[in-house]
Amino acid sequence: MATANETQTLYITYFGRPADPEGLQFWLQDTSTPLAGIADGFATTPEYAATTAGKTVSQIINIIYQNLFCRKAYASGLSFWTGNV
Repeated sequence: MATANETQTLYITYFGRPADPEGLQFWLQDTSTPLAGIADGFATTPEYAATTAGKTVSQIINIIYQNLFCRKAYASGLSFWTGNV
């Protein structure tokens, strides 16, 4: 079961915004889905698809970095993550 903080972090990571109250409540009530399962679900949403459509892996990684850290990935981090996709 994911915590509210973990779920909020996933929303920010994937969508660049905090969870809406209904969405957060949905995931907090679902005690059978592990955090990785929630992340997998987010990755298949139309909202995420619209954010990443036509983007390269490097661009997507930079979107995630921007959402989480308010900056682009350093070259070493970008290289690491592009090599592990």
